[in-house]
Amino acid sequence: RQSEHVGGYGAVCLEVCTLLHSKEPQEAVVFREVGHAQQCQLAAEHFSLQELAMDFMEQLETSALKLTNGNYKQLPLMKAAKVIQFLKKAKDEILQPEVDKQRFSREVTSNIAVVIGDLHGQLFNLISYFLVIKERYKDAGFTMLDGSSLLFCDPGIQYVFMGDYVDRGERGVELLLLLLAYKAQCPQGMVLLQGNHETSSLWDRYGFAKELRWKFGRDLSTTQIEKVVELLPYVAVSPGQFMALHGGLSPELERACTGKDGRFSACLTKAVGRTTVWADPHDGNGYINSRRGPSIKNFGMDRAKAFLKSNNLKSMFRGHEQVKEGLDVRKEGDYIVATIFSAADYVGLFCPKDGRRPPWDVEMFSYPGEGNSGGFVMVNRTHGLHGSMEWRHLSPSQSRAIAARFTGARCENGFSLLQSDSASAASKAALEGFIEENHKRIKRLGDGNFDSCSLEKDEAESVKAEARQILGSSKNQEFEARKLIDLQGEALTHGDNLEICKTMKKDKLMLEVYNELDGTDEEMVENDIETREHDLEETYAAE
Repeated sequence: RQSEHVGGYGAVCLEVCTLLHSKEPQEAVVFREVGHAQQCQLAAEHFSLQELAMDFMEQLETSALKLTNGNYKQLPLMKAAKVIQFLKKAKDEILQPEVDKQRFSREVTSNIAVVIGDLHGQLFNLISYFLVIKERYKDAGFTMLDGSSLLFCDPGIQYVFMGDYVDRGERGVELLLLLLAYKAQCPQGMVLLQGNHETSSLWDRYGFAKELRWKFGRDLSTTQIEKVVELLPYVAVSPGQFMALHGGLSPELERACTGKDGRFSACLTKAVGRTTVWADPHDGNGYINSRRGPSIKNFGMDRAKAFLKSNNLKSMFRGHEQVKEGLDVRKEGDYIVATIFSAADYVGLFCPKDGRRPPWDVEMFSYPGEGNSGGFVMVNRTHGLHGSMEWRHLSPSQSRAIAARFTGARCENGFSLLQSDSASAASKAALEGFIEENHKRIKRLGDGNFDSCSLEKDEAESVKAEARQILGSSKNQEFEARKLIDLQGEALTHGDNLEICKTMKKDKLMLEVYNELDGTDEEMVENDIETREHDLEETYAAE
């Protein structure tokens, strides 16, 4: 707060701080002199990056989960000027020097590497994983980061995060700031990679832009955050063992970086990196078109094996793709491609049954999360030539309970999941952001006639064959069917009117296969498709 003429100073800012040392916490009052035209909130520029990071870390580890609904902004760090200064200092002092030296690849050098996938603003997942990791290595002799109750900062362990920190989540701001605070305090121990959701073009569509506006007004823009995250690397490599990246192998990455012995800093440009963040693996050979859009290619295990082998690597860790158990491993001989999805109960809330929805996007959070588990992997690089892997996954309820015990946060109605019913599931298309967040694109769709196209017979049969293979081998056909609809909806991001039309045709073919295989709730899936088609046409007509 601002005060006049205190203790011989001119106009000053008074800030009450809690000093944490090895002894009991003590309070102190800090006076920082400011000019007559300044406001106290601007005094953040006088703090070092480490001071700001320590402050953010202390608040976010234990306090953030206790604040819900209209209370999110009660965290003291939720001041735009303070966040802007922190982001600027993190960019200038940590991220930009790393890019200047290493470009867009990082090397994993520690004995233990923890690899974590998409988190999408779910802070409770992140906290619970850190606690599990801390318990697992409590006897390893690792040093804790000063001021943190969660993070090891030790040459013996590194954390690799594979992107998608925000969007479709309740606490994207808090999660991203906590990870950046750790990065500022322990640069070598934290490897933060870019995903396809580290860009403002998707934040405008999938919720993070709305979250920022609600929590900071218009004082903190997506552009200011984008200038920070665009400096994050695309790949992390443990030489002779594994590589980690958000999406996967692209033809551009294969051409640029084959045969580099895992040393990707020289070959991996930003342009090449951007081609990797949308890719998914498929069960066949070579590259095929992705359901996410016509310009995206999915890679076969033959291509993954050849690329890994040419770089003296055995494993590829990647995120990007929601999987029911949080982990999915594909093998080609001794080579593996492992999908790690860490957002347990994707698009869910910390308190799912309390009826308190984040006000910046009530529609997105009005329906149950996906109910999936979240996974991560711990690699001991000293075990054998290629290291040993310890796979972990937590159910949504386990993750919430672990985080709640640590933080003292409480949910009025416990941590059990909301149950889907046909009414809420029928509106799931809106939940996934297919309609409202594509409004601008719909304006450019031409005549808006989504029934004017047709699929060639071979293409239609290919779509049905793929759907049969995926749904027929799944333990949860409804989950996989809804996932296919979501993936096909990515064409709305990349396509034009013709691609929108084709996506709708493919949706109906998928439903045909789903019904053919006696899915458990065909009405639910049919409602997903009809809702998207109806709202697209309605939105276009409103224009």
